[in-house]
Amino acid sequence: MAKFDKQVSCKECEHRCSIFNSLSDEEYEHFHRSRVELKFKAGQNIFKQGSAATHVVSFTEGLAKMYIEGYNNRNIIIKIIKPIEIISSPGIFFDNRHHFSLDALVDSNVCLIDSSFFKQKVHQSPDFSDRIMRGISFGTVYTFERLTDLLQKQMPGRIADALIYLSEKIFNAGSFDMVISRQDLADFTSMSKESACRILKDFKEENIIKTKGNYVQILDMPTLKHISKNG
Repeated sequence: MAKFDKQVSCKECEHRCSIFNSLSDEEYEHFHRSRVELKFKAGQNIFKQGSAATHVVSFTEGLAKMYIEGYNNRNIIIKIIKPIEIISSPGIFFDNRHHFSLDALVDSNVCLIDSSFFKQKVHQSPDFSDRIMRGISFGTVYTFERLTDLLQKQMPGRIADALIYLSEKIFNAGSFDMVISRQDLADFTSMSKESACRILKDFKEENIIKTKGNYVQILDMPTLKHISKNG
């Protein structure tokens, strides 16, 4: 992790999240002065579950995994973070603790915004507050849907969901280098690593996907979506 200079103002930054679009010039300057820019190497922890939620994360470059650290060293990956996204732990409005962990999957850049300053702006600006609430509401609905899928779908359906998610939501491509490990895939689909690898092998043998190392190519998206829907 390494700090680097704030050479571009928040107002001029091409990686600025849309929730900041309603700010005045003075507010942009306040955000610019309060933020810290950091770089993280692949595999580094950006923040840990249970730690003090002192900052809100504006994720500007790279990819990261958001996950819950469960019992017996079992993790559940909630989602993959990509630019440009604000990651505000619900703990900043509750107990000032992070209730999930965030790790960089590839070399990534973030801006850290002091949580006290962030909350001050939420209280002062109705439009800014509305944008934050919309983001929190969207995240809550997404988590409910993920929970339903994990609890009600069979394992092939969950693996199909993960592959579709990576293809359509993260990489926007039918073929990609799966930056998450096989263990991450298992944690994303709430199953053992052995089960996840077995289902990937089944999909490959059925010519639904093609794999080589971390490279994945989806050969039959309609069948994959059928498995997801009925899985």
